[in-house]
Amino acid sequence: TESLCIASAVGDPVHNVIGTSAVGDPVHNVIGTSAVGDPDHNINGTSAVGDPDHNVNGTSAVGDPDHNINGTSAVGDPVHNVNGTSAVGDPDHSVNGTSAVSDPVHNVNGTSAVGHPDRNVNGTSAVGDPDHNVNGTSAVGDPDHSVNGTSAVGDPVHNVNGTSAVGHPDHNVNGTSAVGDPDHNVNVTNKSWLSSNVFFPLLHLEINKKQNKNVIMVV
Repeated sequence: TESLCIASAVGDPVHNVIGTSAVGDPVHNVIGTSAVGDPDHNINGTSAVGDPDHNVNGTSAVGDPDHNINGTSAVGDPVHNVNGTSAVGDPDHSVNGTSAVSDPVHNVNGTSAVGHPDRNVNGTSAVGDPDHNVNGTSAVGDPDHSVNGTSAVGDPVHNVNGTSAVGHPDHNVNGTSAVGDPDHNVNVTNKSWLSSNVFFPLLHLEINKKQNKNVIMVV
C-alpha cells in the first residue's frame, strides 16, 4: 500500500506528498525536497540540480530552464529575472536591477555593463557603448550625443552647453572651445585682433560691424 507520511523506496513510482522522494522516482513532491534527477514539480521547496521543473518562490538550480521570478536566476539559465539580479551570460531582461556583463539587455534605470549596446538614459554609459547618453556623462570613445554633460576626448559629438574636449570638431555655442578645435565659438571674446589691429581699434570695430560680429575690445 501507499503511505503519504513515509519515504518511498528507490524505484517506486509512487506519489509521496509530505515526505522525501527517492532518487530516480518520477513522483510529485510538493512540500518536501525533490531528489536529484526527478522530473517533478517542486513549488515551495528547492529544485534539485538538473530538474526541468518550475520553481517560483525559491532558487532555481544551475542549468534549469525554468522561470524564476522573485528569486535569483542561476548561471546560464535563459530565464526572465525582473526584480532580482540577472546572472552572468543570461540573455534576459533586467529592468530594475543591474544587468550582468555581456548580457544583451536593456537596462533603463541602472548602470549598463561594459560593452553593452543598450540605451542608458539617466545613468552613466559604459566605455565603448554606442548609446545615447543625454543627462549623464558620455564615456570615452562613444559616438553619442551628450547635450548637457561633458563630451569625452575623441568623441565626434555635438556639445552645446558644456565644454568641448581637446581635438573635437564640434560646435560649442555657450561654452569655451578647446585648444585645436575647428569649431564655431559664438559667445567667447575673440582677442586675435590684438596682434594686428592694436593701433586701429576704430577701423577694426567698423569691419566687425559690417561682418555682423559682436566683439568686446579691450585696449
